[in-house]
Amino acid sequence: MWPSSTAVIVILIIVGLVAYGYWRQNYGDGKHQRERALIDANSRAAHATARGWQYEVPESGDIKYRIHGRSPGGLAWELYYDSDQSSSSSTPKIKFLVAELDRQKWMWAINDKPTFNVVQRKAVKAIISGLAGAASLFSDKLKEKTAFFNNAKAQNAGSLAFQARYVLVSDSTRWNSLIDADIERAILRWPTYKGSMSRPDNCLSAGMYPGGMQVQLYVDGPSMEVIDHIVALGERLADKARMVT
Repeated sequence: MWPSSTAVIVILIIVGLVAYGYWRQNYGDGKHQRERALIDANSRAAHATARGWQYEVPESGDIKYRIHGRSPGGLAWELYYDSDQSSSSSTPKIKFLVAELDRQKWMWAINDKPTFNVVQRKAVKAIISGLAGAASLFSDKLKEKTAFFNNAKAQNAGSLAFQARYVLVSDSTRWNSLIDADIERAILRWPTYKGSMSRPDNCLSAGMYPGGMQVQLYVDGPSMEVIDHIVALGERLADKARMVT
């Protein structure tokens, strides 16, 4: 029995969609995107080499590239871009890490002010503490982080413009000197980027804790200008943090 005209139309539509998908991936936008990605990768590698950095591309996984360098003060750092493609709700980010500044406990953190205010509310803190107590059976890191934010305070660091948007959190005022004019300017004035969080300020965080000093920016496909910016900020923070300690 021959298929009905409706079935034939459905089959033709399916075949057409498959054919279009193949063409798009191999000759259309898919091809152009791959070519653009290759050009960007070559440009990053050349720029990193010109700056005296080491550039590498992992063979597989969500980490698309890593860059290694040293701060003016001689601290070794690593930067990597995590595309988070394997996640069902992808939140790509770039991280700058100085492992040499690893400490036994949380020392300080920089967060956007609205997020900090929510975390510091007593009811929320109580809930988080309860959850952390249960989760500590599985993660000592979560317990350490929760204890830090329960005990630390927002410090009087930076200008009023900085304090309106961000907060330096610590249990000691000695870290206030971290936020000098250069660091404040770098935090408040980023090059244009495509953030992967709901609010621009919520994309940035930094801190020094077990594992090292880290600056993190939730960003999708950061430009070389953004990479240069986070490296400059991270190096400045790292060199100053070592002086304070």
